[in-house]
Amino acid sequence: MSLDQEEILDAEREATLIREFEPILLPGLIQISEYARRVVNGYHRITTGGDEGAWYQRTAEKVSLRIKRQNLLYDATRRFEFILMESVLGNRFAPPEYMIAQIKRIATVAELENVTVRIVPSSAELEYPHVQGFTILDDSLVVVETLEATGYSHPDQVRIYAKIFEEYAELTASDLHEILARYTRNYAELLAPRRPAIADPATTRTAANTAPAAADPTPGDDLTPPRETAAPG
Repeated sequence: MSLDQEEILDAEREATLIREFEPILLPGLIQISEYARRVVNGYHRITTGGDEGAWYQRTAEKVSLRIKRQNLLYDATRRFEFILMESVLGNRFAPPEYMIAQIKRIATVAELENVTVRIVPSSAELEYPHVQGFTILDDSLVVVETLEATGYSHPDQVRIYAKIFEEYAELTASDLHEILARYTRNYAELLAPRRPAIADPATTRTAANTAPAAADPTPGDDLTPPRETAAPG
């Protein structure tokens, strides 16, 4: 069955355990507003087309609703587990300055006692291709990310996605913050202005001292006119 964002929000309100796996983009519950806006705009460009002004209001409404959903993170009676492929951090859905803010947001959310954020490093050996992003709400519903979110409630389907989640959890890195710090540095380097290389003075002096002495000019090489033919004054 297809689900809209309001239906997903209703299902999330009832869940006490939310597990989310993301291979491409960050979970909506962690996204900053600018990241979310660009993702939603991209979706509208593909599905609706035309000028951005045609869907501006719809984008604003969806981003507002997505940010509203994040209030659930601060409900200590709920438990959240997020697993991300490392490539998610490198997928630039926003300019570097916003990606830095987005990574900071991940680190902040990970500090909440009821939230776990784990990353599958790019060096991990995978046994099968990762599927679309999905969210498991308790053990009753799986929301799979397609162009239109699709929900599965059959126990066998929920069990399969739970097994996928568990297997990827076993591949996650032990140090989340080391990976986040590395991508923060990468994006900071993209923002740093390019400066011309400055020559080492010691190297310059050595080169000057070892350069061969200029040869005596041969006739015709001297650009100074002979005294008797030099221009007056």
